[in-house]
Amino acid sequence: MKTSPFLRNTKDTPIILIGHSMGGLVIKKVYILAQQDPRDHLLASRIQCMFFLATPHRGSESARLLNNILRASTVLSPRQYIVDIFKGSPSLQVINDDFRGFADRLQLWSFYETLKTRTTPTSSVLIVERDSAVLGYKGEIAQPLNADHRSICKFDSLKDPNCISIRNSLSTAIENMLGKVFLNRTEETKLSIRRIETFLMISHNAEDDLITAEASKTEGTCEWVIDLESFQHWKIASSGKSLYFWVTGAPGSGKTVLATHIIRHLQGLGAEVCYHFFHHGTQQFIGGLLRQLAYQIALCHPDLLQRLYTMQNEGVTFDKDDERVIWRKFFLNEILNLHLERPQYWVIDGLDECADASKLFGLIVKLDASFPIRFCFTTRKRPDFDKHFSRLEPRPDTYHIEASRTMRDIETYIRDNATLLPVDGDESESLIQRIVTKSNGIFLWAKLALEELERVYSDESVDKVLEELPGEMASIYGKILHTMAVNTRELKLTKAILTWVICASRTLSIQELQVSLNLDLATNLKSVERSVEGLCGQLLRIDESGTVRVIHSTVRDFLLDQDLEIPLAIQEDIGHERLAIVCLRYLASDEMRPPKNRLLVQIPSTTTSAFADYACTLFSEHIIKASAQSDEVLGLLYKFFQTNVLRWIEYIARHKGDLFFVIQAARNLRHYLGRRVKYTSSLKDQCSFIEKWISDLIRVVAKFRENLIQFPSSIFYLVAPLCPTGSAISGQFNTTQNGFKLLGSGNANWDDCVSYIDYRGTRALSLTSGENVFAIGQKTGHVRIYHAATCQEKTVLNHGEPVKFLKFDNSTQRLFASGGRRLSMFSVSGTLLWTMDHRDAIAAASFSVSDNTVTVATRTSSIIHFSALDGQILPGESLGKRDIKQLKATTPQAIRSADVSPDQKIIAIAYQYLPVKVWSLEKDELLGTCWFKRDTPGKVCPPVSGVLFNPNPAVEVLAVASQDGELALFDSWTQQEIISVSGEAYILACTPDGRTLATGDMRGTIKLWDFDTLTLLYRIKSDGYEVRFLSFSSDGLRLYDIREAKTNVWEPSALVRKGLPDKSSISESVAQPATVVDRSHETVDITSIAAMGASQLVLVGRTDGLVALFDVSTASIRTRVYSHHHHLMVRQVSWSAEGYVAMTDVSSVLRIWAIPEIANSSVEAQQEVMEVEIPSLVQNIALSPRGCKILVCEALHDSIYWIPITAIPSTPRISTIKEDWHAIRTWTWLLQPLAGSDIVMVSESILHLYQTNDTTNEITLKSKITLMLDGSRLPSQVEKLNPTKTSIFLAVILPSTRDLNSPKVLIFSLDQSQDRTERSDDSELRNIEPVLCLRKKTVRMFIGWNQHSIVFLDTDLWICSIDMASVQSGSKRSYTVRRHFFILCELIGSDNGYNLAPVLAGETSIVFPREKSLSLIEGALSSVFMSEEVVQ
Repeated sequence: MKTSPFLRNTKDTPIILIGHSMGGLVIKKVYILAQQDPRDHLLASRIQCMFFLATPHRGSESARLLNNILRASTVLSPRQYIVDIFKGSPSLQVINDDFRGFADRLQLWSFYETLKTRTTPTSSVLIVERDSAVLGYKGEIAQPLNADHRSICKFDSLKDPNCISIRNSLSTAIENMLGKVFLNRTEETKLSIRRIETFLMISHNAEDDLITAEASKTEGTCEWVIDLESFQHWKIASSGKSLYFWVTGAPGSGKTVLATHIIRHLQGLGAEVCYHFFHHGTQQFIGGLLRQLAYQIALCHPDLLQRLYTMQNEGVTFDKDDERVIWRKFFLNEILNLHLERPQYWVIDGLDECADASKLFGLIVKLDASFPIRFCFTTRKRPDFDKHFSRLEPRPDTYHIEASRTMRDIETYIRDNATLLPVDGDESESLIQRIVTKSNGIFLWAKLALEELERVYSDESVDKVLEELPGEMASIYGKILHTMAVNTRELKLTKAILTWVICASRTLSIQELQVSLNLDLATNLKSVERSVEGLCGQLLRIDESGTVRVIHSTVRDFLLDQDLEIPLAIQEDIGHERLAIVCLRYLASDEMRPPKNRLLVQIPSTTTSAFADYACTLFSEHIIKASAQSDEVLGLLYKFFQTNVLRWIEYIARHKGDLFFVIQAARNLRHYLGRRVKYTSSLKDQCSFIEKWISDLIRVVAKFRENLIQFPSSIFYLVAPLCPTGSAISGQFNTTQNGFKLLGSGNANWDDCVSYIDYRGTRALSLTSGENVFAIGQKTGHVRIYHAATCQEKTVLNHGEPVKFLKFDNSTQRLFASGGRRLSMFSVSGTLLWTMDHRDAIAAASFSVSDNTVTVATRTSSIIHFSALDGQILPGESLGKRDIKQLKATTPQAIRSADVSPDQKIIAIAYQYLPVKVWSLEKDELLGTCWFKRDTPGKVCPPVSGVLFNPNPAVEVLAVASQDGELALFDSWTQQEIISVSGEAYILACTPDGRTLATGDMRGTIKLWDFDTLTLLYRIKSDGYEVRFLSFSSDGLRLYDIREAKTNVWEPSALVRKGLPDKSSISESVAQPATVVDRSHETVDITSIAAMGASQLVLVGRTDGLVALFDVSTASIRTRVYSHHHHLMVRQVSWSAEGYVAMTDVSSVLRIWAIPEIANSSVEAQQEVMEVEIPSLVQNIALSPRGCKILVCEALHDSIYWIPITAIPSTPRISTIKEDWHAIRTWTWLLQPLAGSDIVMVSESILHLYQTNDTTNEITLKSKITLMLDGSRLPSQVEKLNPTKTSIFLAVILPSTRDLNSPKVLIFSLDQSQDRTERSDDSELRNIEPVLCLRKKTVRMFIGWNQHSIVFLDTDLWICSIDMASVQSGSKRSYTVRRHFFILCELIGSDNGYNLAPVLAGETSIVFPREKSLSLIEGALSSVFMSEEVVQ
């Protein structure tokens, strides 16, 4: 127990010991020894309960008999100490005496046998009688079990009464031990599970499907499958020998019931079983299967559950329909890395009902056979499945359900329901045989026959039923439908019910069907349940969970048959149009109206309809499958976007916890509009309006996802003001009620460039992206890892040489880096895992599926396999591959570009003036050459600039870009050109799903192409710098590039694409011209800003040497103060309320102007009053509030310059602050002198208060105070100081660290320093603690003071404020945070190297310095979204 890792890793978990027979004596002795040894007291304290099963505490009259029993059962060989446990044994007495002294701390449960154990064919005896099996201690619970000594711990099943008794007792004991802790943990676990359900979008419990399917099973049926040789081989096969068991059968042959039997059988063996049923009549996809399996596995493995929980908290997003992303993110990176001690069984029923079943095989075909997993599939027999299953290794164990097998089960089923037959006695036996024979092994036929026979009463009627009931299911369905159509009075309702159940995108509950039919038929049905059973009961059923289903998937196929000519036949596109119309009517109804006033936002929505979930999540699924010709659908869609679209978004965010359904709707609607283009209509304006909304939906989710999920009601009044004025959402909902307004954004439409990073002084050489991060390799040897969502730096690594190649592993846990002389492997957290010398540049690299190895191709054509764990070079044979020697031997020159296929079987290599060669990495053979059709084989061809395999293993296509502008696709295995276009491609990248190809050229243009057809989708014309690298984010929705000294982050809406469903109307689609975005205009950067107090002006400095006044009221430059003749960059600007403006440039020249009446000034009113060249680099300048002096900070000393009051510039008077400082110093003027002090400085945690004398030009130190935090001095470096106007509070802003708990903003009360005098000895200084501490996990940026309220940007991008009056000290330290609104990441997400923060202007507006301009939010603090108390 002491060495068990499971017990060591959970040091506070209580332990229950359970012992049977002699085992009970053993656990007593274990507990005694643990209590007596001080080293084991912790372990002893964890043992809190013991269960004794037939334990001979006082010995047994049958000691020798017990020995014989144990020997016969092979549990133990004979032991003398067993014989010695006779009644009154001294050994037992010692154990009992010692145990009694410690037992009062334990819960004791004793169970005794009541049945005698057979010892000979003719005799039996109680081995341990009750008086020996029960200790008789206080609090002990004694219970009898209906068992003998052998079976008291063995149970026939989970339903065994003895098993139930033990289970209930264990449950009670656990609850007693853990009490509230147990209950709290249970609730926490339930909450975690609910959150994981939301994260994985689990809409139903698979256990319900299992129970529903099991309800159709008759006791004694399906037993034959367990005895099949193929099943046994699959079930018990050793690792890697048999992964797949494939069961096929005719429609209606009982495959689903057979699957339930297999599941229950495996569960009964204690195996870990996950399963999924593809519902009858419901189109499902592989993405849903994988999410369901991941969820079930997580429930079995707490570590995985916690990991998924962490991923959700970290904001991990993924396309819920993209099976490749789900497989990589959850299976390859998580599940397949679990250390399983026993096999997992995955049972997948009805795979043939899946809309994209073929995609599953592309994923599992590469499974590592060593992972203990077993697949069981049930399908109909189809030729395409023969092809897919033949790809799997090892070859599946297969079985086709024979009619003879199912006929025996059908007979069992009929006999079990024989009371429903209209005959009895010998006639019953004859009728059973007739039914079984005619069923021909089809369960569904037998069930329908039984239902028909239940309604007849004469022999003639029985004969007629069996004669008229066709042998084929299609004929049976036709007969049933003709019978149903006879009831013409209810024909309309009957068809409505069938249409909803058949065309619904998921199964409907009886409540959902009730509301949908009432909306559809404009009536009020009394009982939908009775209507379903009475009108459609032969084809539909209501299961135990209240869900309406078809009796079999073949019913759906029959009703949707286009050749069916009966009144109840369903035309699929018309059916979907009908459902789409009903959904849209609901979405546009009053029930979905948004709040009419901002004050009503926090009141929960009254949306209570059972139909709300279906309509909100799946309306677009019906629109995309309906005919694009319908004007009614378009008109209702237009009405919905005009009225209730915000309530719909709020509903999805609040009830689904994810905005996937919003993106899904945008994809579907974009595809719908694309199909509608070919139809002439008077509704073109409505189409344009909806198209704008589609773009808005994509952008709103991308930019506001996290805050909308956390605060769903924020969609009503906080989002529209932040959207471009040309957007649909802004035009409709940006009203005065919002309380604030965004000005100066510069774009009437959405900007595709959401952020950028400027390197300033170095160059980027490589780029890669992973899960929620991207990394940039620089010439300096540094690798910078950034958060994908915020573009903020996360970690800096040092490779030690220019980083020319980067690659994340599949799980984004490690990063591979290469230069010209070295290889390194880092953890993403920043740890160097290994490094090695390697003087051969890397052309391509690929991690194995398990991430254990990395395969690289060098520029000199070497193929090397490294261990990702320690960098050891691995021979190819150890990986099941050949060492690649022929490639290097036959290579004529250095590799220009290369890429390894997703399955690591082949590599594509490009050389100078040679065609691309494709080489086998498994056999070390040249497979072929990719000749462009325009090329002449054997002749020199244009250089190839890039090669790239499609990352989707199922799409075996290679993209090749030539320097003459040609872009082509080749078959990876035949090397035949598929298609080529003039693409001017130089750099290639592809989205992880393999659907979109990106190219970059030397003129800075980025193009997005459809990878299948090379149709141009999008083009971004940017500045003239060439595109050197491209990489997509893990979700494929963002694109990163590298240019001369900058990385841009692009988010074009064209990346949100709809995958065409198998039956979508592709022929209706019309190719649309590519969208062109032009960002090639030249601009200049803002380098410094300074708010000008309560005025509506902000002072701005730029890289072109311009100093100007920015007018907040108009969001534009009002006055140009100065423009440098040589366009030297402005470094700092400052101002004073007395009418002075100051600046320094890169040559360290300080200039000051007097501008009387700044608010009304013009260029002519300016007067330069001072120009001084500072001898060293100026780090900061600050004009005094009254404007007669300016602080100038240099590297080694600081000075105050008194501004000359003359008509012409003259030499200023200077006072240098002479202190022995070598540390960093941070200064600020006090806006109102405090006890004579008007300027303060912090250095090495000491606050210095100085007084300046304008008459004598002297500077006097008045006081020094030590700034403390939690009893320790502050860090040596302070980033910024900011006092209130009254000088009562001082905000101390500290530099950011990587520790989220590190302090970021400290607020000190300067009142505590007024009575202090100068001290010479720092050890005598008074210490003061902050009245408020805000840490990095809370604050992203300090903005300023609004009276006595601190204003800041939090880490969730909310503009927040804290009134210092709300700050409570003492035993309960608390304060009240007011959330005003959140902002766009673009306002602060870019980094141009100048580290500019937002500023308060005019006290109510916030100005944000952006790349080339200023944006401002007017009325920023005028309203409060919500307030919350924070207790520290």
